[in-house]
Amino acid sequence: MISYDIIYHDQYISISGTINTYIWYNQYLMRTMKNLLEVLFGPNRIQKVKILLLLKDKPTYISQIARELKIDQPTVTGHIHTLEEVGLVTHEKIGPLKMYQLTDFAKNEIIPCIERLMKTHLKERKK
Repeated sequence: MISYDIIYHDQYISISGTINTYIWYNQYLMRTMKNLLEVLFGPNRIQKVKILLLLKDKPTYISQIARELKIDQPTVTGHIHTLEEVGLVTHEKIGPLKMYQLTDFAKNEIIPCIERLMKTHLKERKK
């Protein structure tokens, strides 16, 4: 454990390890937020959002996603892995296949946000 000795306004303060933990956690949160924003607003965002909206209703296999969205399977696989890395999608292995579904964070926070943005965008286009 690393300890720090600080003199602040003529008072001696000793801090053990908490600064490192705090800095590490904040860096982790910033990386996570950056990755999440890159997924939602970066290249191929429309396809990724369509996948999220499709998974909103029910867990699905990659082959079903590819068929319903008319996207080739390797592309869907890449998007799913990216969505899984940022914590929006998880999977359950059923035999040799994986069934993909949204995480609670995606269901409760991201999907409602996407739906509000879509409604706002549609209202603006009608004007």
